[in-house]
Amino acid sequence: MRFTRTLTVVAIAAVALIALACGGGDGSGGGGEANAGVREIHLRMTDQIRFDPAEIQVEAGVPVRLVIDNSEAASIHDFSVKAIPVMGVDHEGEAGMGHMGMNSADDYDLHLALESGTDGVLEFTPTEAGEYEFMCTVTGHAAAGMIGTLIVV
Repeated sequence: MRFTRTLTVVAIAAVALIALACGGGDGSGGGGEANAGVREIHLRMTDQIRFDPAEIQVEAGVPVRLVIDNSEAASIHDFSVKAIPVMGVDHEGEAGMGHMGMNSADDYDLHLALESGTDGVLEFTPTEAGEYEFMCTVTGHAAAGMIGTLIVV
């Protein structure tokens, strides 16, 4: 009996430590601190041809880790910003052939295309304040409303 109680307490403590180590992101897109000094933001791309959230606010000079979720969508989507002053751009999870078989990343300062059912990460540091439009460049998606605003303060 005593052994069972001790084992239960140890198991509860282990779960609590794991939860603390993994962080407590609420998935609201408001972001949180993944690493000291890095702003982590979660963004979903949906089959309703929308970004969730459609407005993101970050700070100039502060590194951003944008975790992009296309896991529930049935089609390829991408996150693209035509022109934005940034440095340190890196990504993981890009669709195998880029967007629609082309390397669209050459045409955009920020770009990450994701196959349906996948997610990826886009890391960058914005360097100048301003409002920048992001969009999905899949044919017809931006025109249908798959756009948003990246606000750098």
